[in-house]
Amino acid sequence: MRDVLGQLRGVPSWLQHDETPACPSCAQPMSFMAQLEEGRDHRTAMNFGGGGCGYAFACAPCEKGSFLWQC
Repeated sequence: MRDVLGQLRGVPSWLQHDETPACPSCAQPMSFMAQLEEGRDHRTAMNFGGGGCGYAFACAPCEKGSFLWQC
């Protein structure tokens, strides 16, 4: 088992297909910031639909952010 459940920056490990969002202001693809995975203990884990992952993105020039999840 891994101790770290996710990652910062780099390339997201999509569970399904690439869903990189476009910035609502400039329409450019947003930069990947973080991936969060559900924890091992269902009592304290984040809930992304049962074994899912959450993905955070940002557009620095426009100061916009987006969060989505896949399961």
